[in-house]
Amino acid sequence: MLILAPPASALTGWSSQTSGDTANSLTAVACFSSSDCWATDSAGKVIATTNGGSSWAATGSTGVTTQLNGIACPSSSRCWAVGNYPTSGSATVLTTSNGGTSWTAETSGDTSHNWLAIACPDTTHCFATDSAGKIYSTSNGGTSWAATGSTSVTSAMQSISCVSDTTCWVGAANGDAYVTTNSGTSWASHATGATSVTGIWCSSASTCWAAASTGAVRATSNSGTSWTAETTGLSALSGISCVSGTAVSCWAVGTGGHIATTANGGTTWSTTTAGTTNLNAVSAVSTSHIWTVGSAGVIYEYVTCALGSLSLAAPSTMTLPSATLTGSDSSVSTTSVLTPDDETGSLLGWDITATSTTFTNGGGQTLPTTAATITGATSAAATGNCSLPTNSISYPLTVPAGSTPPTAVKVFNAAAASGAGAANVTLSVKLSVPAFAYSGTYTSTWTYTIASGP
Repeated sequence: MLILAPPASALTGWSSQTSGDTANSLTAVACFSSSDCWATDSAGKVIATTNGGSSWAATGSTGVTTQLNGIACPSSSRCWAVGNYPTSGSATVLTTSNGGTSWTAETSGDTSHNWLAIACPDTTHCFATDSAGKIYSTSNGGTSWAATGSTSVTSAMQSISCVSDTTCWVGAANGDAYVTTNSGTSWASHATGATSVTGIWCSSASTCWAAASTGAVRATSNSGTSWTAETTGLSALSGISCVSGTAVSCWAVGTGGHIATTANGGTTWSTTTAGTTNLNAVSAVSTSHIWTVGSAGVIYEYVTCALGSLSLAAPSTMTLPSATLTGSDSSVSTTSVLTPDDETGSLLGWDITATSTTFTNGGGQTLPTTAATITGATSAAATGNCSLPTNSISYPLTVPAGSTPPTAVKVFNAAAASGAGAANVTLSVKLSVPAFAYSGTYTSTWTYTIASGP
């Protein structure tokens, strides 16, 4: 079997994406998956991508021109966006059930304040904060909104993170964090030690990270009883987003394009930059996909699979078990593991093709050219994987064979917007041995090739 070039190592970095909305500031971003993201702007618009940021475009009209301040998308089609209080009516709250093709205004019930942030733990429950210390919620998908229990303050509630439909944390401009574990019936306040909490992300009712306007991050692991100051090296932060894993990884963004990140739950932070424009919000889907947005319509994506090439690694040999000749047709089976690695960031998908020479023994006897078949295939993430491939090949299929390898056939593929980074593809191979076969050791050379597009 021919071995191809080894896979390229996963590369990392922040890359600029074209928003098409450079006249306005992007105020918030919510990403449901590595493909689907939505961002709000200062003029009442929402832009979105469904291909991982290869292209962004304005969604359907929201019907408003007031600034939108927050967005939450609990599914690939359902989102809520909140914003400023217009000249009449109530604070802006909008929803879509078709990914943004159309937006519907909902009655917020807040007739005098701006809505600043929103979190929706599912497509039925949402919590939203306002500029005067109030928190609103819906438990019926936005059909009705009502004020939750009092926080006893009038400070702007600038950020929110909901662990479930009962447990939410809110970060306030007075530096406190507020938590509910009863769907908002009551809120408990905790002093974080920060001057102002501009962003908050929580993994449970007890564990949170809060971004401060002064550039520090405050963390609690005891339900807010105490908070630890974590040094980021930055002077101002505007948002934070984390993902849970072996250790929690977080990204906090701020002025001048500065980004602070930790991969060990905040024990240590490192800093980098994405451009020089102020960054207003960040949304992390995984440790491989993070988006941040900011002034002048800037969007940056961090992805570990966007700065390399498309490659494939195959084993140097594939050994089949011995077949016992009994005078009847028989077969033997094995598996072969290939490692495609798409580091292009193109999201075009790819396909693997195979061809072979006829199985031949030392005496020149051959097996039929249709002897080898692939009966199935599976895939699993390899180191540096960003998204698993979506395969559309049907099995079983015959691997072509001849004295000269004939035209190759597709044996595995990745649909567009899938298969980014390295994956281990396991092919199940069966060799049919006819009753009239001669004894001996048979060999064949297999050639695998990978190409862009499914």
